[in-house]
Amino acid sequence: MRAMRLRCPESYRQGESIQPARKVKIMLIVLQHRITNPTTAFARGQNLLDGNGAPQGTRVLQFYPSTDGNAVFCLWESNSIDELREYADAVMGDSSENSYFEVDVEIARGLPRLVGA
Repeated sequence: MRAMRLRCPESYRQGESIQPARKVKIMLIVLQHRITNPTTAFARGQNLLDGNGAPQGTRVLQFYPSTDGNAVFCLWESNSIDELREYADAVMGDSSENSYFEVDVEIARGLPRLVGA
């Protein structure tokens, strides 16, 4: 099954730099979705891409769907894994099984440049 097309905000496609809205430690977090219901997951996932209801300081930066629609990896910035987990799990519901980890920015490669960092 081919993944459905989702709209990515224009600023993300153009490589917009990340600028934290306030002086807090912003984490970069990878969210892996194992898709259990592609039609529902991609419809709900559009809300994540659009940031609908996202906590302040939480937004998706990069979006990588598999060609078969069974998996998605996303790079997020957020104040904490718990804050992102609460938001994303509520939006996705039972349409995906989600796992999270904080990125080690000291050794990671290819990350977006943080403004003011």
